[in-house]
Amino acid sequence: TTTNPKDDGWQWTLGKIQYDWLVKTLSESKAQHKFIYIHHLLVGDPQSRGGVEIAMKNGAREVRSAQTELERALLWKARKQAFGALGRLGKSMVTHDGVIPRTKLPEVLKEVRVIANRHGLDVGNVFHAGDGNLHPNLMFDERDPEQVKRVMDAGHEILKLCVDVGGSITGEHGIGLEKMEAMAWLFSEEDLALMERIKKVF
Repeated sequence: TTTNPKDDGWQWTLGKIQYDWLVKTLSESKAQHKFIYIHHLLVGDPQSRGGVEIAMKNGAREVRSAQTELERALLWKARKQAFGALGRLGKSMVTHDGVIPRTKLPEVLKEVRVIANRHGLDVGNVFHAGDGNLHPNLMFDERDPEQVKRVMDAGHEILKLCVDVGGSITGEHGIGLEKMEAMAWLFSEEDLALMERIKKVF
């Protein structure tokens, strides 16, 4: 989906990294991309047209351009409601928050699905490609202890994958309890001890 923003003097184009990602992902990946939202693009821009052509060649049902702020808000609403839609596919859902170099998106998305399949789980990816933030959503039934274990193991592997390709275990949601052990993948014992001392100051 492309949007045509209100003309405020800015000239927006699809950045080279994002464009290359779109070409690589849509051309090579067999994943089903249900909804792709690209904002701040000019509909007449050559790169924008290229993105539309790539999407249509790879099975997109529709490429819609917002002509008004209301249309733009409605398109964005679809993105915001993606998590709720995924939640209808499983009794429970856990959302992860890794971040990776944008150039690694195609291979990481493929591997995320491999990991989910290996653990017998459904996964839906909702993310913002422009900054490399991943939000793999694993669906499971929290009433089943075996499924809980599988979803924890799969999440662990996904985060390790993010680190292995040069990313991190969080892009915006923070560490919390579940990721504490994973901090050792990124920081030395000395680093972590210093962080703990700083935390005690406050």
